[in-house]
Amino acid sequence: MKNLLELSASASVQGFLHCDEFHQLIELAAGKDVLEVGSFMGLSAYGMAWTAKSVQCVDTFRANSAGQQQMDNHTTLAAFDKAVSRFNNVKRFVGTSEEAALNSAVQGQFDFVFLDAMHTYEDVKADIERWWPRVRSGGVMAFHDYGHHDFPGVKQAVDEKFGPLQNVCITLGWLDKQ
Repeated sequence: MKNLLELSASASVQGFLHCDEFHQLIELAAGKDVLEVGSFMGLSAYGMAWTAKSVQCVDTFRANSAGQQQMDNHTTLAAFDKAVSRFNNVKRFVGTSEEAALNSAVQGQFDFVFLDAMHTYEDVKADIERWWPRVRSGGVMAFHDYGHHDFPGVKQAVDEKFGPLQNVCITLGWLDKQ
């Protein structure tokens, strides 16, 4: 039997996750109400949807092929929709993290928040401030590209708020909210 990353590849679902990170996300999402900020083409949402109770995705869907520059038109929305089309536990919000936090469609608390949007220090810091209060007690917040040499702002913002993370798989870091 194929693992989920092989299954996603055979379904042409794309993204930037190492196999171990992908499987760790699936495990962290199991049975939980998930918020994903930064969905790109849907690989992480696709994986988490297999095990999560619900997955609410937030993205502008205007990223360039590298995922960190915004374009004028939707570039990844069709790929995302195709990637998650088999799941009825996935919803999407098309807009920025800031817009989503203020929108009634993305309200409430979450068991698991996965931040993988813009990777600058300022953006990651703002996303932490915006979404950490929305993580339920006993829930988890995770960050992609934590410690990645191309995105030092992720680690800087996370470490400034929480100290160095103890739970890291490749460049996926996470912590529990007590």
